[in-house]
Amino acid sequence: MVFDWRFHFAIFDASTGKNLTIPADIGVAGGIWLNHTLDGFGPPGYAPLSTRDTSGTIYVQAVSPRLFVLSDFFSIWGQIYNKTCVGFGSGTYCDAVKLPVASNGANEYCLAYSVPPTDRDKDWVIIINSGIAETGTVKGC
Repeated sequence: MVFDWRFHFAIFDASTGKNLTIPADIGVAGGIWLNHTLDGFGPPGYAPLSTRDTSGTIYVQAVSPRLFVLSDFFSIWGQIYNKTCVGFGSGTYCDAVKLPVASNGANEYCLAYSVPPTDRDKDWVIIINSGIAETGTVKGC
């Protein structure tokens, strides 16, 4: 394999103060795997981005080099991911004023198909219901 590493990902609902559970077996044969456009990059039986449990750990395993971004994971999962909306399995959050925001603890970014990259060992949180992007300090808004 060219890539075999992990990163952690969560969706945080600021209105409730709780993380939403990311399902197990996204991108795993027999699991949740709705978009197969990246299949050629993953090992047999797995998409190049997948989960194995509900811990929020995303496995990045690729047999050929490619830059993967968080929107790739959402595509495999079959969930919406754009500047105003993010899907999370049991629902969808959309708001044109209180935009969903991706944070790595150091910087916040408005959701875009190319941001954020899936950096090794980084923690990413998508924050919904916060209004952080209303301040105008978020990159890409």
